[in-house]
Amino acid sequence: MHPIKFANVRILIVEDVPVNREILRLQLQRLGCQVVDEAANGSEALERFQRYVYDIVFMDCQMPIMDGYQATEILRQQEARQVEAPQPQHTIIIAFTAYTAAGHRARCLAVGMDDFLLKPVSTRSLEAVLTRWLTQRAIDTDNRSNRIAKAMNPH
Repeated sequence: MHPIKFANVRILIVEDVPVNREILRLQLQRLGCQVVDEAANGSEALERFQRYVYDIVFMDCQMPIMDGYQATEILRQQEARQVEAPQPQHTIIIAFTAYTAAGHRARCLAVGMDDFLLKPVSTRSLEAVLTRWLTQRAIDTDNRSNRIAKAMNPH
């Protein structure tokens, strides 16, 4: 497939069911992702966010100890406090859930998740989500760099 395309992408899988974590990790590795970390609940995910910066997080919504909704809200609050930083962090969070009830997608987006994938996910859908969000991140980074360069050299 694309062994180099996603090679340097740092991903966190937050999922309480070990077999679901394993399946997603294997799919990501098939796509060339080399840095894939795992957390079994939202609390573990927040601990990992203190140590690492992730490009994309696949977040289950229904988990024991701390669910994905609460973990996302806390992470977004932490990121909001960094607005003074030269490059404020916005971690891309993809809801990764089997829950299909009406309004569930809207709830995920309302708490700050960026996108939504239903389990079980196909490798093709996974690749499409990675491509879309990583392309958008690259465009945002280029635009920010151009604004900084223009501000430093207005002529």
